[in-house]
Amino acid sequence: MRITTYKRDLVEDGYRVIGVDYGSDHRWDWDMSTDCRCISIQMSLTGTADGQSHDDGWKSLISLADSDMFLDNEYARREHADFRINYAEIMRGSHPDWYLSAFKVFVGGITLFFVNPKTDDSGFLWIVGAKCLKLAFKVPYTRLGFDTIYNVHIEHDGEEHLFTMVEEDLGYIRYENEIKLKEPGKKDDNFFHDGNQYLVVTEYVGL
Repeated sequence: MRITTYKRDLVEDGYRVIGVDYGSDHRWDWDMSTDCRCISIQMSLTGTADGQSHDDGWKSLISLADSDMFLDNEYARREHADFRINYAEIMRGSHPDWYLSAFKVFVGGITLFFVNPKTDDSGFLWIVGAKCLKLAFKVPYTRLGFDTIYNVHIEHDGEEHLFTMVEEDLGYIRYENEIKLKEPGKKDDNFFHDGNQYLVVTEYVGL
């Protein structure tokens, strides 16, 4: 087995995963995060903070969820009513009309993108500051026929961010990715740290 460690800059949208439908005849070089042609990504909660039950873990994550769609204005209430009302059920994967189409991981948090093919609606939210966030994402399938598994693990100690890790399991190769800030004290850094992140990657080949 070959093991290689290297660094890689993250630019623009950073670390993003979409449910690509390889049977489609369109290009995938533009923002497909909330396109209803994306296939469904399966999300599951794989760990909680110490002492929390699985259900309490979900409640904790749902309580941290936020979005521009939750703004208290007439446009958001009118245009995003279904997502605003049902986002907790949608997050749990228990709403029959909505599914997860993409996700983005950044230092300290994650953004989730959802679509509703019946209405052509879409929604998104982010989770920041979770004491312990452990989520697994199953993305079917690669061109080689493998389901890809992404395990996301984010830890905080109080207000201090400890680490953000993403493990990719492609079946024949595995990556351990730690997302870090290039400039931790950057004054004009935005909420998602766009353009201020890099990966430390450990690659395992020949499993």
